[in-house]
Amino acid sequence: MAIVTGFGPTNAPTAGTLSSIFKVLELQKKTGIYTHIIISELSALNSRQKPLDSLLDYTRQFITFIKKLGFDEKNGEIRTHNFLDHSRTFSIISSVFKVSDFSEGEALDEMYKRLNVLGNDFSTMVSQAYTVADIVLPLMRDKKKAVIVPAGLEEHLYPDLARVAIERIKIKDGGINKLIDKDAKVGALYGKLISGLFPYVKMSKSIKESSINLEDTNEELYEKIVNCGSRNEETILQMMSLTSNWDHSEILNVIKVYNNSKENYQEWKEYKEKYYAFFTEIKKLWDESKSLEPIDTYDDIFRKVRGIR
Repeated sequence: MAIVTGFGPTNAPTAGTLSSIFKVLELQKKTGIYTHIIISELSALNSRQKPLDSLLDYTRQFITFIKKLGFDEKNGEIRTHNFLDHSRTFSIISSVFKVSDFSEGEALDEMYKRLNVLGNDFSTMVSQAYTVADIVLPLMRDKKKAVIVPAGLEEHLYPDLARVAIERIKIKDGGINKLIDKDAKVGALYGKLISGLFPYVKMSKSIKESSINLEDTNEELYEKIVNCGSRNEETILQMMSLTSNWDHSEILNVIKVYNNSKENYQEWKEYKEKYYAFFTEIKKLWDESKSLEPIDTYDDIFRKVRGIR
């Protein structure tokens, strides 16, 4: 089997993105399963209204950052959507899809649409099909029999569409059915969401005001984490539980301290300051991952193909 997950390079990682990165790195390390991480610059170009140069710049930084966090390149690949095998897979699965398959959309599309960061209807469908191609690629190219997709609950659309695609391919005549094992399956491993800063329901890289992210200054991070205000205290607790290197016993203790924070706020504040120190160390790694090479859009798209690194 293979593990497949991905991250849109629309902005610096939020605490929620970091949680997902930490989870997939732990899965790779503890299971030994070959792991695909996709930095989806061309998907993001279609699904979010972001400049291509910015997406390419963040793509470089994401790849370097994830390697610095410990991704095992001997047992996995970090790639982008500017990758021929992905284009082949996308073309094949597109032949079995209908427009109606995409009618549901991602769970938070309505919110993104209201905030004017969602692409148009057609480009959003293209982006969704790109993500499905990421999931199906190991089943086709590598002849895997199963793919596990670590994802947020709001991303259930993608494993669902991948199942639709492979079941249709299995029964389609003319040779396409030979590309996927008749017993191939797609499973999802859903993680807990980290709430967005008030009033947002989720931290989103596309909505800076919703998140605590690695491009906030140290001063901004201190205000958001330590001086977060009563409406965001529980979000900080979620971050400590899901986006930290603390062991289980310490997480249980911090939950206890949080539940007692009305009686002893100082102890809770000390934990927030400890977490702020951890977060700034991760921020330092992110800052060190930024490429000093200027973006040349033509070269980055057509000459410096960012497939397997």
